[in-house]
Amino acid sequence: DPNYQAAMGFCFGYIDAAMDYHAALTEGPRYDPIACPQTAVTREEVVVVLLEWSRRNAQHLEAERPVTGVMRAAAEKWPCAGQ
Repeated sequence: DPNYQAAMGFCFGYIDAAMDYHAALTEGPRYDPIACPQTAVTREEVVVVLLEWSRRNAQHLEAERPVTGVMRAAAEKWPCAGQ
């Protein structure tokens, strides 16, 4: 597809933004983290986690905003202790 590179750039940018926003919100005491990976996670790792999660959870794909799926997938893969 001639738009492949642009589509991949958009996808990676969206995931980066979602994860960066999560990190910014949870830096302070007001919001608890949704996902808690033990080490740094690459955007490619998040893409793989999201794709695997979406195959098992298709019912959420059209019913929710995409960022909700990103965070659901991340929370399932990297749960926070005590939550």
